[in-house]
Amino acid sequence: MFGKGMICGLILAFFTAASSTAANEPVTLARFLEDALASHSELIEHEFALMELQANLDAAKMSSPALNMQLGYSKLNSWHPAGSNWAARASFEGRGRFGSEYSISYDFRGKAMQIQLALPVSMPREMSPRQQQVAACEYSYQKELIASQVLREEVFLAAAKCFLNIWRLKEAVNVRQAMITWLDSQLEILAEACHTGIAHEIDLACVELQYQMQINSIDVLREQLAAERSLAVMVYGMASEADLLHEPAQFDPKDLEFVLVPQPAAGIAMAKLDYGLAEMHARQLQTELGAQGRLSINLNSDSDWSVEWAVQIPLFDQAYRENQVDAADAKLSQTALAVERAELETICEHIYRQLHLSAASSNLKTAVQARELAARQKEIAAEQYEKGLLSFIELLRAWEGEAAAFLDLVDAEFEYQLAQIQHWLLDSNQNCE
Repeated sequence: MFGKGMICGLILAFFTAASSTAANEPVTLARFLEDALASHSELIEHEFALMELQANLDAAKMSSPALNMQLGYSKLNSWHPAGSNWAARASFEGRGRFGSEYSISYDFRGKAMQIQLALPVSMPREMSPRQQQVAACEYSYQKELIASQVLREEVFLAAAKCFLNIWRLKEAVNVRQAMITWLDSQLEILAEACHTGIAHEIDLACVELQYQMQINSIDVLREQLAAERSLAVMVYGMASEADLLHEPAQFDPKDLEFVLVPQPAAGIAMAKLDYGLAEMHARQLQTELGAQGRLSINLNSDSDWSVEWAVQIPLFDQAYRENQVDAADAKLSQTALAVERAELETICEHIYRQLHLSAASSNLKTAVQARELAARQKEIAAEQYEKGLLSFIELLRAWEGEAAAFLDLVDAEFEYQLAQIQHWLLDSNQNCE
């Protein structure tokens, strides 16, 4: 069981992390991810489970075994044919680390002491009941640790995607708002020009239609932005009034190392853990095929002593045990192949992430060039429109093209940064092998 102070501390840490972004300063990606990992409810549940398994493992590893004391007393009534009598005995029993058993008993009436010691012979250390218990607790703890690592990485990537998506939507809103502001200014000019006969009514109708389309688009974007911020607040611990700060040109995934410490690839770690368990089980069954010995020593306070040697040799169940060994060997080979497959899958995933990063980088470079070209085309169109060489419809198309190129650039930035984070995480985990 956990102490009240420990539980209160974790609960306090949860609410502290959830409100840590309440300050007025902008929240960076690293800060956002740090708060997300500290406040995610599933991760907190895993922390409690890990604490429980760690306590069980520490208890199993304790070198000093628990001692049991038995104290009894009996008194015979005076009417009993044997007369009045009493008896009292105290005993201590315990188990050693390598399967040994011992007991010490003392008879208070007879003032006699007896010591018994039993030692297993020809048994490997890891085959002792105590070591098997430790191995079972270690397996459960390591399995939960790997599961916790997988969940932390999933939360890390999902939170990073949420943060970058908020940035992307904010940039898209800004682009749409700039377009709406320009169209709004043109509406007044064209309305006056149409009234005086300088401009055609078709131009005014196109601007009004485009203006309404931009209004509809920005409303959708704002709804998406509000939903994404709600997700960040409810799931990742961001304060509702927090403002996010992100500069794509200055972003480096290595700045996130202090947020999430890289660990060996979870798939390989789990496969190796299963292999170790299968290997221990195979050794145990192989050992049980041979003879098992047990040495017992009894010492009494009256100088009496005895030594017993017992040997257990499997005879009639030899075929059954050999079949068990064959099954364990097959399981061991299967887990060995699982390790190789996990390593191969990790290599393939790394190649895929590298290709995805390269493609995202190329798309970003193309988007940058396209946006620069669209911006230059808009400038030329504005100059030609001022000289009367272009119609307003052609100028409007240039503005729309520049806005679309800007939105494509924002999307390309989003995909590239997300690919960077995914590749960095996988590459860091692979380097931990």
